[in-house]
Amino acid sequence: MTTNKNSLTQRSTVLTLAIACGLAVANVYYNHPLLADMGRSLNISVQQVGFIPTLTQTGYAVGLLLLVPLGDMMERRWLIVTMLVLLACALVVEATVPNLVWLSVSSFVVGFCSIVAHLVIPLVAHLTHPSERGKAIGTLLSGMILSVLLARSVSGIGSIPIWQK
Repeated sequence: MTTNKNSLTQRSTVLTLAIACGLAVANVYYNHPLLADMGRSLNISVQQVGFIPTLTQTGYAVGLLLLVPLGDMMERRWLIVTMLVLLACALVVEATVPNLVWLSVSSFVVGFCSIVAHLVIPLVAHLTHPSERGKAIGTLLSGMILSVLLARSVSGIGSIPIWQK
């Protein structure tokens, strides 16, 4: 590891980016254990609320298709910050929706903006010294995979007292 304090390979920077990647990807899965509570609080049927994860996943796929290639054409840092701000706004809307229409739109946008990790990884690969690149990318991918595995469990535990009571 380099001793340059401004280096991207500084352990704390890579860990922070791994957490950011993990949290962004986990947003795609947080709603799964909350579906029954969402349906009850919005008075919508099981079929209607069951479509919400599909919209989130569809938004994620569309984001991968449309936004990730922009990272090669635009400044990645600006795109990452923009996606994180939009993701935060979409999560606030999703948490406070009054009806199925807004829940559907916000779920799609949450998925669409959750592609941040797929912008961070090439940025880190570009900024990291070749001798440290594999370790940095491995740390980012570990954060992503861990978040996918834990997202539904954490959401399920956290949903007990939270969803719009």
